[in-house]
Amino acid sequence: MVSLNKPVADQAYKIYFAEPERHGKKPYRMVIEIAENKLDSEYEAEKPKTPDSFENLSGHRIVLDPGHGGSDSGARGHNGLMEKTATLAISKNVADILRSSGAIVTMTRDSDVDVYGPMASDHDELQARVDVGNASAGNEIFVSIHCDAFTSPSAHGTSTFYYQSSYRGKLLAEAIHQAIVEETGLASRGAKTARFYVIKNSAMPATLIETAFISNYQEEALLGDPDFQYKIAVAICRGISRYFNMR
Repeated sequence: MVSLNKPVADQAYKIYFAEPERHGKKPYRMVIEIAENKLDSEYEAEKPKTPDSFENLSGHRIVLDPGHGGSDSGARGHNGLMEKTATLAISKNVADILRSSGAIVTMTRDSDVDVYGPMASDHDELQARVDVGNASAGNEIFVSIHCDAFTSPSAHGTSTFYYQSSYRGKLLAEAIHQAIVEETGLASRGAKTARFYVIKNSAMPATLIETAFISNYQEEALLGDPDFQYKIAVAICRGISRYFNMR
């Protein structure tokens, strides 16, 4: 039994089993990731072909954060796909499209590494990702890309999160979420508030995308498919483009 000192909103957590870390600090374990939501809120792959481009993104400075990496595999699908692998593949596609559009892109990682380094605590690793984004005052948005997971393989769909006090973060999350649903056909789980560390502590509008459920057999297959990785990357870029058109 897990005791919490306050309620957790529906869909504000994910549960998965994590492999032992290489440095031996953490054994094989069940992980419960909890986002402290307000209950009353509304809530490596093939290179892409010729990249789509979005002219209005030229000159904009965008930070991409592929979730997990290195000693932290994140969630793992029933057929063995690791979250860190899918998020990096999608993020690299996003970066390619953004750069082809003239955007200036910073990635918290562009290979299978820990951002802080080996032996990092969860706090240090997350802060290292935030630090990459906050290092330049010119960076305009922070986009963290993840895969969702749950104990039941029937859970499915896509969602985006933003910090409750960030109006621009809300606009960013909603624009990306709408584009993903439109272009991929994934079920919408909504754009919602949450207190994930990277979106709470970023000095710019930020969103965390749960692209699809790696714990769902069908969505795991999609997340491992280079064509889908590219399709959802285009959707993310389209959402970013729409966001900058709002300004």
